[in-house]
Amino acid sequence: MMLVLQLLVAFALGALLMYGFTRVRRGENAKIQALKRQLEAKTRELEAYKSDVQEHFLGTAEAVDTLTRSYRGVFEELERGANRLVGETRFRDALNDRASLARGVPTIAVIDETPADSPNTNERSGQTPQLSSSRLA
Repeated sequence: MMLVLQLLVAFALGALLMYGFTRVRRGENAKIQALKRQLEAKTRELEAYKSDVQEHFLGTAEAVDTLTRSYRGVFEELERGANRLVGETRFRDALNDRASLARGVPTIAVIDETPADSPNTNERSGQTPQLSSSRLA
């Protein structure tokens, strides 16, 4: 009889331990499941954000492409008008001069200092001496 009682106590103790273990385990599983759901939600959020960013950049690329085509059209119209109104040779020379300036070719200012006794003096007319630029190329 004592043996049966000992077995029953051992069984009850084992059942209690098993109950406590499964309860703790169930709580851990619930936390794990909650973290999995949270991770899935964040993954969906990240995918939606990536999609938004992609759409934004595609839209921006299209807008820049449209702007570039418009700019090209304006430039070509200005070029046609300049060729027609100024002449192609003078227009190309002016563009080359502008390109030289853009590349940083230095220019120097030359002051027209005509002697006072010269008949072309500007002092009598009250004008200041004229500046002209000369490119060092």
